[in-house]
Amino acid sequence: MHGLDHVGFWLLGVIPNIATQSLHKSRELINDCTGLSSIKYDCCHLTPCVCYFGEYESYQECAKCGAQRFAYHLKKPNKTFSYIPLEPRIRAIFG
Repeated sequence: MHGLDHVGFWLLGVIPNIATQSLHKSRELINDCTGLSSIKYDCCHLTPCVCYFGEYESYQECAKCGAQRFAYHLKKPNKTFSYIPLEPRIRAIFG
């Protein structure tokens, strides 16, 4: 109904006024409550061919399709991928 999964809908009742907060503030509240925080990686915006991490970290264009990493005249990536590391996720499940 609101574009939320069952966890997000559950959090509406647990965290007061979360629905009226900005997306950035809501993410901060959820990170504080759960102890989980995501790491953002730049990735190819045309197809999911390259995540600019490891050997690709310094690349300015996709090694597979040639798409530009950053938006025109900006140092803002065209697309990012949010990742929550495995160890904190497992600790949250069994904690």
